Amino acid sequence: MLRSSFALCCAVGRSTQALVRPSLQSSLRRSWLSESTRDESAGKSFIELAKEQGMASMIGRQFPSKGGYDSVLSENLVVTTVNADSVVACVKVTEPLANAFNTLHGGAIATLVDVLGTMALLAQDSSRPGVSVEINVTYMSAAKVSYQCSDHLFSELSFLTRFHERKYYKLNASLIVLAQVGSDITVEGSVLKLGRSLGFTEVRLSDTMTGKLIAVGRHTKAFPQQS
Repeated sequence: MLRSSFALCCAVGRSTQALVRPSLQSSLRRSWLSESTRDESAGKSFIELAKEQGMASMIGRQFPSKGGYDSVLSENLVVTTVNADSVVACVKVTEPLANAFNTLHGGAIATLVDVLGTMALLAQDSSRPGVSVEINVTYMSAAKVSYQCSDHLFSELSFLTRFHERKYYKLNASLIVLAQVGSDITVEGSVLKLGRSLGFTEVRLSDTMTGKLIAVGRHTKAFPQQS
C-alpha cells in the first residue's frame, strides 16, 4: 500500500495538491475540539440546552444538534464568549461547509447567521428563541477550507523516506503547505433590538487571524404569542 501511494503521489504531469488531497481526505481527523466536550449534550438542540442551563453553559462545548440541518456545525463550531446580548463562536472551515471552490459556502454562512442570531437572543432571554421571519446576508470575502493531516499520514511518509529520500522531502513540503491553507473564522451575533413580538439581530463573520470581514447578516425573529 505504501509503495502504491508513493507511486501515485509522484506521477508525472499532475498537480501535487490533486494527488495528495485524496490521501488527506481518508486520513483527516477533527482533533481541534476537546474530547471532554463531545457527547455531553447528545440528543438536545442548542435551543433546548440554553433553556435548561443558559447560554453560558455552551461555552467550550461541542455544538449541540439533534441531527437536523444544523448538525453540519456539530464538529465545526465552538462558542467562546457569551454576554448579556451577544455570543461569539469560533468556526473551523472544513469540507462539509465548502462550495465547489473550496471556500465557505454561502448557505453555510446563512446557517451561521441563523444560529448565532438565535444564540444572541437566547443570551438575553433563554425562553424566547423565536421563529425566523427574515434573513439577509452580504458576502464580502471568501474563507478557505482547512485541512488537517493525521499523525498516521506523516508516519507513513516518514517510512517512505528510507526508500525515496529526495522525492519525500518535496512531497512532505507540499503537504505542510496544504495543511496550513484554510480559515478559522470568528462569528459574533448580537441583539440590535428585542421587543415583545420581534427580535432583531446582526451577525458578523471575520477571519480570526487577519480580522478581514467575510460576511454580515441580519436575522429577524418573531415570538408567537402563547394562546
